[in-house]
Amino acid sequence: MAKKPTYVELEKKVTKLEKGTLALKESNELLLEKDAELIGFLNALTETAILVDHQKLTFISCNKVAAQRLGKSVEEIIGMSLFDVMPYDAAEIRKMYSEKVVATGEPGRFVSDREGRMYDISIYPVFDNLGKVDRLAVYSQDMTDRIQAEEALKDSEERYRNLVNLSPDAIAVIQESRFKLINTEFTKLFGYTQHDIDKGLGTLEIVRDQDKKMIGERMNKRLAGKKVSPKKLSTHTVARNGKIIPCETSDARIQYDGRPAILIIIRDITEREQAELALKEREEELRTKAQDLQEVNAAY
Repeated sequence: MAKKPTYVELEKKVTKLEKGTLALKESNELLLEKDAELIGFLNALTETAILVDHQKLTFISCNKVAAQRLGKSVEEIIGMSLFDVMPYDAAEIRKMYSEKVVATGEPGRFVSDREGRMYDISIYPVFDNLGKVDRLAVYSQDMTDRIQAEEALKDSEERYRNLVNLSPDAIAVIQESRFKLINTEFTKLFGYTQHDIDKGLGTLEIVRDQDKKMIGERMNKRLAGKKVSPKKLSTHTVARNGKIIPCETSDARIQYDGRPAILIIIRDITEREQAELALKEREEELRTKAQDLQEVNAAY
């Protein structure tokens, strides 16, 4: 017959159970607190965040954004499969990439087009204590607006490029002391192509050495939003082949690709200078002839 425990022994067991119960309660409270922190973190994200079972592809956890995009509540989604909440072909694509992540242990990334929206999706492996993939963390970013904005910017730049190419003068966009955009007349005048520009042609490379300081200061003032004078500047530029070209330039501060830049219009005034020089020479010739005539008349 088993010996009955004494009162002291029972009291020790009760005390031990009470301590265990208290420790379990504190542990559960700590877990609930950590879960609340995790849920708060997930819901603070502005994009989709999902934790799925790597075998069944069922939802273990997700944030509110993910649930809203799938037309469900968070409570409804937990336990459901990807195939339960999205079209079969979309779920199959995600399954294929998920299997690759599980097999390689490396993150995967792809772009998905669903219901007219473009999503940048990243899948990360979550490992257990043995180093095996246990779960998959999925992050999805809606990039539709960004893509549309980029396409609109490209269209705008293309229209802008077409417009400046209609100009009879050389036109260029300058940003961070580099040419960013040139028109066909610029290429004709200086011999540089857009390929040279893309490689990083410096603004002052078309300026004579004696004018570089003055031009550099003018551009810095223009970018700073200060007034510059004169509005039209007569100077001499240098073509790719070393030819000196007299030019008249005008510039303005603009926004290009979302940042401050300078739009500069360059007019070749070689013919005008030659005409002015010829006129001066003709005037000097006439003045000399008039003086000679006066001297002849005075002699008689």
